[in-house]
Amino acid sequence: MEMTPSEISSFNSSIVDKMDSASGREKTAAGLGTWTRDRLREVCVVDKILTPRDITPADCQVSLNHDTLIRIENIEPESRALAITYRGMPTAKFIRAPRYAIPFYMIASDMIEKTEEELMAYRDMPLTRIIEDNIIKDMQEIKDWTTQNYFETSVQAMQYDAYGGTFTALLGTTYNNAGTLKVSVFKGRNAVARAVALAADDFVNQPLIKPDFVTMRKAFSDFNRDTTATGGRSRRLELDKILITKTDFEDLNNFTLQDLGDRVTGEVVENGWKHATVLGIKFIVTIKTDIFKPGTVWGFCSEEFLGKSYVLQRAKFYVDKVMNVIKWASWMHVGAGIGNVAGIIKLELFSGSVVPTATTTGFEVELPLARDRLFSKNNKVDESQTPGYPAVLGLGTGTVPALY
Repeated sequence: MEMTPSEISSFNSSIVDKMDSASGREKTAAGLGTWTRDRLREVCVVDKILTPRDITPADCQVSLNHDTLIRIENIEPESRALAITYRGMPTAKFIRAPRYAIPFYMIASDMIEKTEEELMAYRDMPLTRIIEDNIIKDMQEIKDWTTQNYFETSVQAMQYDAYGGTFTALLGTTYNNAGTLKVSVFKGRNAVARAVALAADDFVNQPLIKPDFVTMRKAFSDFNRDTTATGGRSRRLELDKILITKTDFEDLNNFTLQDLGDRVTGEVVENGWKHATVLGIKFIVTIKTDIFKPGTVWGFCSEEFLGKSYVLQRAKFYVDKVMNVIKWASWMHVGAGIGNVAGIIKLELFSGSVVPTATTTGFEVELPLARDRLFSKNNKVDESQTPGYPAVLGLGTGTVPALY
């Protein structure tokens, strides 16, 4: 239920009053609400891939390299069998469980400050309610940004190993050549067709089509070749879910009658794509196109074969008052790790290469934005761009410019 102007004014005034006592500051930190205006804010995307579990310091270990905690995770040991004669003996083999470390790191918001006099001026907006909702999602955005780098490292590591320890460009123009290895990174069919037709590779994203989903479904069960005729591996995994941007997801609405059949086509024409799966694959749709760039579709096996995610400390709030200045901040401690780099694949809807040290000119357009550029705003109020009462550079305040 929306707050009335009088309730909002009372709320802001109560914040000021509570700041005068320690107990009041504690209650304020625990009872902040929600408020969102400028843009859609999305909860953590990677939490839908690796379910976070609460953990305590007692469940962790001290790192050998720094004075912070890590979590040691075990991976199931390898085993094998062989056929032997009645007089034969099995091969002796000592077993061990591989281990990997999950480091924890802190994510913190800005320290937000406001004088109590200015806070009381916000009669129609409960300003302090940005803390719980907006700031929490901002911190989750940093977690997504960090974990996306883990995804990219995993798929490039698999390609690197397949090529015998060499970073090799993956290009649309040579994608169908016999020597091109597709282990964890694949190209969209339309991207390859465009590159072959133009005899050039670029970063123009091409529409996602049904055969691209088939490619992703086959990837985990296919036999992956390497540079030797007798080498390669079979992962024996299954595609469990895909992560796709809202931009690329809209391509599903372009699927044809031949792709979908009469019934589904009618539903898509009327309501757009509303199904929870595509070819039996669960999908996660994100609007965070500054982190997960359009043109890249990620595929993941079940999380029991993939890795772990932990929360060492859930978000905490700090609220204080120094003289007439009220301060807010929030922070949390999280950690995630990919124990099985073979559990991730990537579909690229462009023909250029983003392989480290083997990139095509202009590859930066496919990379996530730098962390300090993530939190952009849509409104242009501070730039005096408010249609209805515009103040345009070079014109007087309130002057309506001639657009044509």
